[in-house]
Formats: sequence, structure tokens, C-alpha cells
Amino acid sequence: MFDVIKKSIKVHVAILASFLLLAGIYFHPNHPSKTSNWTLTYDVAGYYMYLPATFIYKDLKEYSFQDTLKTPEINVGIHHGKVDPNTGNFVFKYSSGMAIQYLPFFAAAHVWAKNSKRFKANGFSYPYHFCIHFGSLFIALLGMLFLYFALKNFFSPWLAFLSCLSILIGSNYLLYATFHGAMSHNYLFTINSILLFLLPKFYKTPSKSGALIIGALIGFAILIRPTEALIGFLALSWGTALFDKKNRTNRVQFFKDNRSTYGLALLTVVLIGSIQLLYWYYVTGRPLFYSYGSDQGFDWLSPHIIDCLFSTKAGWLTYSPLMIFSLLGFIPLWKKHPKVAQPLVVFILIFMYICFSWRIWWYGGSLGQRAMIQAYPMLAFPLAGFYAWVSRTKRIKILTPVLFIGFVYLNLWFIYMATKGPVFFSPPQVKTKYFFKQVGRWKQDKNNLKFLDSKEELSKNVLSSKIIVDTAFLNPLQLLPGPSKKLKLHLSDIASKEDEWLRVKAQMKKNHTEWTWWKYSQLVVQIFNKNGKHIKSNFIRVDRLLENGKSEWLEFDTELPPSTESEVKVFLLNCGSHVPLEIQALKIEKLST
Repeated sequence: MFDVIKKSIKVHVAILASFLLLAGIYFHPNHPSKTSNWTLTYDVAGYYMYLPATFIYKDLKEYSFQDTLKTPEINVGIHHGKVDPNTGNFVFKYSSGMAIQYLPFFAAAHVWAKNSKRFKANGFSYPYHFCIHFGSLFIALLGMLFLYFALKNFFSPWLAFLSCLSILIGSNYLLYATFHGAMSHNYLFTINSILLFLLPKFYKTPSKSGALIIGALIGFAILIRPTEALIGFLALSWGTALFDKKNRTNRVQFFKDNRSTYGLALLTVVLIGSIQLLYWYYVTGRPLFYSYGSDQGFDWLSPHIIDCLFSTKAGWLTYSPLMIFSLLGFIPLWKKHPKVAQPLVVFILIFMYICFSWRIWWYGGSLGQRAMIQAYPMLAFPLAGFYAWVSRTKRIKILTPVLFIGFVYLNLWFIYMATKGPVFFSPPQVKTKYFFKQVGRWKQDKNNLKFLDSKEELSKNVLSSKIIVDTAFLNPLQLLPGPSKKLKLHLSDIASKEDEWLRVKAQMKKNHTEWTWWKYSQLVVQIFNKNGKHIKSNFIRVDRLLENGKSEWLEFDTELPPSTESEVKVFLLNCGSHVPLEIQALKIEKLST
């Protein structure tokens, strides 16, 4: 029976498709009864905005409909773009590639909404969320199937299946194929999968039609993310042992023999890429425009390699540990299939350098390095090579299934907690101390939430304590809404010795929820030396520790600098929250350990 499963292409396709479809339904993030949404928001809203601007609001320049997006029934609230200082027109931040990908799903949703008595044809009602989500799930399904058949050109059906299954259930791809399927990574994954399926056929029998399709794939990838131009290198070098002179010479000769075919592919890339240039020219009068902010760019001389690979904030291998198999797999793949391995090694090294050089290297609300996902079709080949090597190596053959199960369990735990689970896990907020206190556990220890902000924990036994402040406010103090408002709570001089800590306790209350975590109000301790020089700070974001309408005590510890006299400031800071806070009591203790 197992042998039949190993060899049956139909079984492999059915398993991959069924799991992906069921996961897409389970992780469907929207509901028609809810006004809030999780599909057309944040980056996806920025990609998508071209469509309602063009077809519904008829406004690609002035963005005069932006106030409409703030209404409760739409509630997008995030505006990706900026005003061109020369023309006064609003320029969308993201390029138009994703909007073109969404177009058939948007059209279906618009027909549905226009013929519905329940939903408005405003571009953001439930039909639009539904169609974009499940349309994106269809794109993911296409990508997974094309990847399976691309791998099958070089490996047995079983190894191709194992590689695809590993990516599906053992990496953050599952999240970005389902819950966040409308993001660009899913679509780029599919484009790259189709490309890898077509390239061997093209180099075996070059044709104008093949060149046209390959050019279109590369063109749309660049239109989605300009840095994806790198896949042009892979298309040119595919099937060539780059470090072998004879192979390079043969490929150069192939170029010369098929220059008109390559010219057609290049023309297709340029025509599709020019769509964005035409948009910029229409809005700004210039064919090139940098639509990102000045704080967003590349740190080419200092790529964030260690952070991007291993950090708890957004480490690729931290949140998709199974993908280390793919890196190890380059060794056997190089020996067995050098014409596949060598272009892929060069591609992946350059891709990772670009990906890890982005200044905001955690890529916003990313589960691990989401920017790596579009490279997974390329990494699927060394992954299959790794499994082929394991099947021939006795000791590793025993250990690998154990690691596989552990890595898959951990990955599914991350994805479940990031979307539906009781344990808070939004990686860009996660610090190392919180990570190791909560990872793999199925119950949230509320006290651990303070370690999303504070790195300090008093783990030694307290030998003595001295109360510095113990105040109950007859009239509770109020921290009112507004950017950077500060409520001073305490200021004093404290003499400290070795192994002494400051414990701050505050009884607080809030009645509403602030949804944007970076706007959460902070309870802050700052320590200065006697000359007024800042020594250290520590804080906790109080919103995540308070339940609405409930008065609660919060506390956190800060280690005091040894053998010095310090000035300590304790205050509440509003970082832009619209939620008022009430503080009813304050206690400060100095603890000796």
C-alpha cells in the first residue's frame, strides 16, 4: 500500500491540493457579519488600491475617496503612498503588479456586489474580501502543483512530493498561502513555480511561444516587486553548470543561435514593466518616482544576515526551521545535478543578500522572513536533493523523520498561534525571553506578556525590600489620548548596591481596546546618574496586560546600576493611542537579592 502511495502521482496531487484547500477554508480570515477584515488591509490594501480607484471611484490622481475608507463599513484606515510635491497628486506606494493579478477576482466580486441587496459595490465589502482570498488560494494551488511537476522533471514522484509537502506544512508558506494569501509572496511563489516548470522544456525545444510566456512571467514578477528582476538571471542560466567553462560556452552559443527568441522574451518583459512607468508618468509627469518613504531602502553595506536567519523577531530559520534541510541539500544536489545546483546557489546567495539588506528587515508583521517565500520553489530542488541523500544514508535516515515531525509541529504551532491560538505570537514583537517562555506551549501566561517589551527578569530570591512609594490616588490620574503625552508619576534619588532591583507596581484600568500595538501606552522607568546622564530605560506596554473595564495591578522589575546614586523617573507615556488610561495606585520598591 505504501509503495502505491509513493509512486502515485494522483495521490500526491490529491494530498497537496486537499490539505491546501482545507487550510485555506480553515484560515479564511473574514466573515460577512464583521465590519473588520483581514484580507484587504495593510500591504494588501496598498496593492489593491489601484482597482477601486480606477473602476469604482474613477480617481487615480487625487485620492479624493480616502475619507470613504475610514468609514466603519470599510475601515481600511491605512493609506500606502505619498503626495508628489510637484503636482500635488497622490502616488500609490506599491507598484501595480498585484492589482493586475487581483483583477479577475475583483471583477467577479464587483458583479456579485452590484447584484446583491446585502453588500455595497464599494470595493471593500465582503464579496471583495471573499473573492480576493479564495482567488489567492487558487493561485497557491496552481503554484504547488506546478512546483510538484517541475521537481518531477529531476526527481522521483515521491521525492517531489516530500519536497512540496515539506514546504506546505513545514514552512511559513502555509500562512502566506492561506490567511495572508493575498500578499505578493504567494503570487510570486506561483510565478516562479511555473517558470521552473517551463524552463527545462524551453531549453530542450526553444520556441517563440515559450519565450513569450517566460517573458510575461518575469515581467509580471518585476511589476509586483522590482527586485524580482533577479529571476531573469535564473532564466538565462538554468541548466548550466556555471563553474564549468564548456557549459558556459555552450550557453553563450545557445543565446546566439536563438537571439530573436530571447529578444521576444525581453520585449515582453519591457512592455509589461512599462505599465508602472506609464502610471507614474500619468500621475507625476515623470516616468520614474520613488514612492517609498526616505526611511525605507537598502543597507547594502551592512545586510542583517544573523537577524534575518536566527532572530526571534523575524528569523527565517527560527520560524521555518525545516528549511535548513534545503540549505543542506545543496551539497548532494551539487554532486548529482550540477546544472541545476550551480545556478540555484548563485541565485539564492544574491536573493538572500537583497532580501536581508532591506532596512526594515523584519518586513512589518512577518512570521519569519516572508520575503523568502517566493524563493521556496528554487529551494525545493535542494530540499528534494536532501531527501534523496537521506534515503541513502542509514544514520541520517533514522534521525531525519524525528526532526521532520518536530519541525512541522513547531511550524504549525507558530501559524496557529499567529492567527487563532490563545498564545500571543506576532513575531516582530517577540523578544528572545518571551519566545523561550511561550514557544510550544498551549496556554498563555499573561505575566509573560511583559517580556514582549522588557528584557529584564528578577530570577533570584529577594532577601530584603524597601518601600519607596506606596500611594493610592483618591482621584485616579488620567492619561488622555494624544501623541507623546506624558504623565509623571515619580521622581527620586536612589542609592544602590550590587544585586539591587527596582520593582514598579501600578493599579490601572482601561475601558476600550487600542488595536495598533505600537501606539500602546507605556509604563516607563528611566535611570540617570547624578550628573543627569541617561544610563538605562525599561518599560512595558500596558494595553496588552489590561482587560477592558477591569482594574488590575501590573508590575515589572528593573536592575539598578551597582554602587551608584541614581535619579529614577517613572512615568506613563501615550504613544498615539486613542484609549484613555486610569491609574489608581502606585507602588515602588527597592529589592535586594
